[in-house]
This record gives sequence, C-alpha cells and structure tokens, in this order.
Amino acid sequence: MKIIYDPDRWFERPSVETTIVESPDEEAAEVIELINDSELRQLRDDLDKNQIEKTYVTRDIGRTRSEWPALVARSEINEAPRIVEEYQDIVGVILRANAELWFEDVQRLEEYVGEPTRVPRKDLIEALNLIVSTRTGTNYFPSDKMVSEYPALVADCLGIEKSQNIRQQVIHRLLEDSEFKNALEAPDQAEDNYREWLAELNWTDGDTLNDGGVQALEYVESTQEGKIEWSARALLESAKENAAHLLETKLEKTVLSLGTTEEISELNKSLQNVLATTASSEAYDAAQEAADDQRLLNIDDDLSVDESDILRYIEQSKPDELNQSVLMQLEQIPLALYESPPSFVEPVVSALDSEKVIASLDRAIAEDAAQIEKTIDTLENIIQVLKPLVEGKAETLQNDIDAARDMLKSLNPPTPTSPEDCVTLYDEQLNREASLSTQFAKSEPELADNILEECEDYIRDNYRNWANSDPGDRPVAMVPDVPSRIENLLDEHDHILLIVSDGFGLRQWLEATHNNDQIQAWERAGVISNTLMTTIFPSETGAGHYSLFTGQFPMGHGKDDIESSLQLESGHLFDKAKNAGAFTQALSYLPPQPGFSGVLGEAADEFHHLEGLRAEDAALKKETIAHVASAVANHDKSVSLLQHNQIDQLHEGMDHVADSLIPGVADDLVTFIRQLSHRLGDDILPILTADHGMLRTRNSRKSLTHGEAKNALDRMNERYTDLGQRVVGLKSKSGGQNYGNRTTNQYFEILSEQQMRQFKSLTKQKCDGRTLRYRRRYYSHNEELTATHGGFTFDEMFIPFLKFDTTKLSNSN
Repeated sequence: MKIIYDPDRWFERPSVETTIVESPDEEAAEVIELINDSELRQLRDDLDKNQIEKTYVTRDIGRTRSEWPALVARSEINEAPRIVEEYQDIVGVILRANAELWFEDVQRLEEYVGEPTRVPRKDLIEALNLIVSTRTGTNYFPSDKMVSEYPALVADCLGIEKSQNIRQQVIHRLLEDSEFKNALEAPDQAEDNYREWLAELNWTDGDTLNDGGVQALEYVESTQEGKIEWSARALLESAKENAAHLLETKLEKTVLSLGTTEEISELNKSLQNVLATTASSEAYDAAQEAADDQRLLNIDDDLSVDESDILRYIEQSKPDELNQSVLMQLEQIPLALYESPPSFVEPVVSALDSEKVIASLDRAIAEDAAQIEKTIDTLENIIQVLKPLVEGKAETLQNDIDAARDMLKSLNPPTPTSPEDCVTLYDEQLNREASLSTQFAKSEPELADNILEECEDYIRDNYRNWANSDPGDRPVAMVPDVPSRIENLLDEHDHILLIVSDGFGLRQWLEATHNNDQIQAWERAGVISNTLMTTIFPSETGAGHYSLFTGQFPMGHGKDDIESSLQLESGHLFDKAKNAGAFTQALSYLPPQPGFSGVLGEAADEFHHLEGLRAEDAALKKETIAHVASAVANHDKSVSLLQHNQIDQLHEGMDHVADSLIPGVADDLVTFIRQLSHRLGDDILPILTADHGMLRTRNSRKSLTHGEAKNALDRMNERYTDLGQRVVGLKSKSGGQNYGNRTTNQYFEILSEQQMRQFKSLTKQKCDGRTLRYRRRYYSHNEELTATHGGFTFDEMFIPFLKFDTTKLSNSN
C-alpha cells in the first residue's frame, strides 16, 4: 500500500529532503512513500488494461475524478491520507469515496434537522442538496421555507453571520446570481427554485414581471455604482418610514437627490427591505452624504437620558417619561443612516440589552406596576425606531416583550370548568416555566400560585359533588374507585401489578414526562394511557392508602395515619381480587408491623418486605420483579400491590426537597417497567398510581420546626396568603398532643382562629362529612416554611392512574 508522488502531474517536490509537495494551485500533500517513474508507468498501464487489483490511494476525496489523475497523494497535509483497497478500477474508488461523503453529509444533516423521520422528505432532500452544494462549491439557493425553518443550516452552509438577517442575505445573493437574472428576464422559463422565490417576493403575476419584478431586474442590470445608489435609496426610504413627521419632507428630497433611481416613484417594499438590510458601507456613505446636504444629520446635543433612567422608567412603569425622554428625541434622527450606533444613542441601545429589559419588566410585573402594558407599548415603539441599529437584537427584544405580555395575561388564569381544565392549566404552566422561570424570577412564582389557587378553588367547590356521586357517573375518578377498577381489569388481564408510589401525584408525573425522553417516547407510541384521578381529603398518606385499599372515604375507614390499624371489612382490593379468582400479594418497603403494612399482611395471600440500604429505594428492584414473576408463573390470575416511597420524604420534619427526587424516580420507574416487560412480556399489566401528590416546594423554603411554629403563632397579626392556607387545627400529627409539648421537628399550621373556624364550616358544608377534620400543616411564604400535602391544591389532590401496555412496550423497545 503506497501513497503516490506523481512527478509528471500536479505535485512538485522542492528537494529530496522535504516530505511536502506542492501543486501549481498551491495545494500541499505529504509524501509518505514514493514510487519511481517506471512503477508509475506500469501502474498506469495496468489501470488502462483494467488489471489493477488494488488501488492504493486517491487524491483529496472532495476532488475525485474518473480520469487517471485521481491517483495522487491526498491533499490537506494535516489530515490522515484516505486509503481505499480492494477495488478493481478507478470507478470503484470514486464510488466508495462518494458513498463516504454522502454518509458524512447525512450525518451533518441530522445535526440541524434532528430526527429525520419526522421531517418531510422534500425538506430533507433540499437540506441535503444545500449541504452537498456547499461541499462541492456549486451554487444552490434554499427555498424561503428552508430559510425560515432551518436558519442555522442555511447560515452555516452559506457563510452568513448569525447576527445578520439570513433571509435578506439569501435574497441579496440571489440578486447577484446570473441564473436569477435570467429568471427575471424570462420568469416563464425559470427553474422551480427561482420561480418560488419570485412568487414569494411577489415580483411576478403569473409568468410575467410586475412593477416590483421590473425594479429588481433594473437593480440587477445596473452597474456597481448604480447598485450602491439603489441601496442608499433603500436606506433613506427606511429612515423615512421610521422618522418623525417633520423629517419626512427632507428625507423625500434626499431620496430624489439620488439620480440613478429618480424615475422610480416608490421603491418596491421587498426590494427595499433587502437592500437596506444588506447595504454596504459605500451605500451608507452615499445615503449620509445626501442626508448631510439636506441638513438631516446635524445633531447638536447628546440625548439627555442615560441607561439607568431608562431602566428605572421601565421598572417603575412610567411610560410618559420613557416616551418623552427617549422616543421623542430618537424620532428626530434618521437612524437608518447609521451602520453602527452613534454615541448619542449608545445609552438607549445598551439599555435594550435583552437581560436588562427582561429584569426590568419582571420587577414591574411582580410589583403590579399600574401602567406596565403602556410601558411595553412604548418599548415596542422605541425598538421600532432603533431597529436599523439593533437589527440583530430586534427579534430577541420582541420575543422578550411577547413573553412579558404572556406573563401579564397568564397572571389572571381562566377559571377551570372541568378537572381536565385544571390539568391543562398546570401543563401549560410547566411549559411556561421551562422558558420563563429563569427570566421572570420574581413574577413567575406568583403566576404558579395564581394557577394553583384557581385549581384549588375549583377542587374545593366540586369535591363534595364528586365524593357523593355514583362512581360510574363521577366527572373524575377517585381513589376509593381503585378496588373496583382493578376488579374490572381482571376481566381483560390475568396478572396486574399495582404500584402505589407515595407522593407521586399527577404534577410529579407531568414534570417527569416533560423531562424524561423515554417516557415521552412511550407516550407517543401509545405505551402509556392515563385515567385522571383524585385522591381524598385530607390528602394524607394514611387516609389515601386506606381509601385506595378499602374503597371507602375517610368517614368510612376513619384513618388518617398510616401507622394506625383497622378491622378489615369485605370489598377491599384483595377481597375483590380473590373473588375474581386471583392470587394476591403485597410488596412493601415497610415490614409487616401495626398499621397499613400489617393490614396488607393480613389481607394478602403473601406479604414480602422489600429490604434495602434505604427502605424507600427498595421497591423498584429486580427482587420485586422476581416476586411478581413467581406469582405469574404459579397462578392463573394474580394481583400484586407494590408499596413504593421515594417522593414523600418530607414527613416527620425531614428537611428534603421532594421535587429534586422526581427525575431519579422517573428513571427508576422506566428501568423497572422495561425490565418487568423483558421478564414477563405481555403477561403483566403494570399500573402506577399514588395516594396523593406533593405540594410544590421552592428551594428557599424549609421545614417548620417546633420553635419556628411557636414564633409564627406569636406573630399572628401578619398575613399568610401563600398556597394551601385554608386548613384547620394547631395539633401535631400524632393526635391530641399539643405542639408545645413536642421537641421533635413537626409541620404546623399558622392560621388565625377566624380562618380555622371558617374552614371547619366550609368542610361541613361542601364535603358533607366525607373527610376527617384535618389537623395540621402548611407553610408561610413570609416565614419561608414548607409542607408537603394534606390540602385541596392541584398538586396534592390530582393523581395519575397509568397503565403500561407491555405489548406495545416490547415493540417500542
């Protein structure tokens, strides 16, 4: 195998000592091994006779040809030479080279379009053609759709700076292209891609040029000096559009002073935008020289405003001062005549930095500034006037303003009229937080609170109706319906695994879905189906677990503590499963001790304590799958109840942040379901639900200790208005013991006596006795306190009932 140095062709070696050879085109190649002239001639003869069994090395892959000179050293000294073997002739070498290049092109394509299977084939072909044309050095003009949907690809292939208007730069290059000139001269004979651009720019009527097209053709056919004057006119026309009324006449005279285009009464808008956006420095000079003749650029004084003033006007929402100090002065200057910001507008341009604008608007929104909407309108006007100077920022600034308007609008969320409305509101909030939370750090928490308050009011107003409705007629399923649901599912499925994840409510599931690629893929593939469900009030672990298992509301089973036991009655989950002929087993992170786990041990055919380094992590493990697999193998029907707890670790004064656990639990769940499917195929129906959800906690909040509770109660003249404040009681979780006698960390409520009396009455009226009187815990924003669950908020009350289709799961994997 040899790298060929060809003394008769392109490359010359300066001396015997050097290992570099150069071509007349100043290409360089590294001489790795030489063959003498006789060997070279023999190689040529063999090639001509089709007797080459091995081709040694090709020239630079990007320049391969079918003729003999393709067999030379590879260019680009800093790259390793490309070795190609086992081809009978030079055609094979070229095919191999092209195939590898095409593969690289496709790989590059994926960087810009993402998953190709989701992109229309026409778009893929065009994008690939653009990449190939860039590599081969041929002209190719992307369509307007390609420019709009894949600007990064277009910019990189055409070498357009990201700060420039990509669409206008593409059109400007079209105007410099000889083939496009031919298209303007004979649009009925133009190639499809040129015809598309002519139609997009509205320069044709059918197959004939209109006035705009005629102007474009005149521009294309003009001399270089003429094109400069065309661009200068476009700059002046843009300045006239943005200038104050008093300047319009002077600008019109300035336009007419440019002789080349004086016969045109009005410049075509599309052409004007292109020429103004892509104007050269010579065009700016011509426009400014003409403007100086009309005394347009004689600015006597600097703007009498600085950056801090502008930001203060925005934060304090003073649109009149902002308008008078900035806009009225800017309007006296035809800013379109400047390539870069002149010194007198630098404070304004600096104040329009995206982060500064967002921060100022955020403060105004958070403080409920009276005229913030009018301030936003004034900001838009300033951006419009400054657009020629902030062209690269204009779109970002407009997006910032749109985001601020969206935040203002969202601060008054619509009132839900159905359980699904609550979910939609919350899901939209999660989407919003993904893009706004870091920008609107002050006002976004208020928005989240407003949405949750609307949902809380809706749940509070409708809970009694839901709880007292016949299960078949309820607008939303409830936790006490679970035993009957499992019983019905046994008609279609022989083996069911019910995972009850403590605290993994619907909000936790939505957040996991937004951030877990595998869960998203499963939802798209139809692997996951969800039935909207609510827990009971109080949304406590004990009350929720006992309602889920017994099928009763708290007034029936009377338990709000998971450590309390009860006397089992017929109709519970395992009772219904056994009546359907199913084997039952309980799998719990808790040992079979007095309380709920003891009840499970009594009711199930088998009870397994899932031991691990941490009890809450022990559930989603292979050992659990082995227990489920054993039930499937040894019984015709089975129902397994898996008790899992990772999210709900904020009880008993533990100072954890439950939200931080969501990603890890989601990953564990995905792994567990995948392994379960791999082990049992479609023999098992995994279901995920919860006893309650967890209230959203923020990192700045902490658990309420005994001392903090006492201090908070001592200052009851303060107003506590954050989420979930409408619950009752000042007793500890354990029952009758007063909080003052406790020394361990507990969560306590900090409500006034009047608020508690009102809530007692509300509970009696709206819940009709179907809840226990809730005795404990919430938080105060002022005190930076936190709690987890127990109230009527969306976070706590709405839970998922997720079924995983293992048949589709196997296909998707």
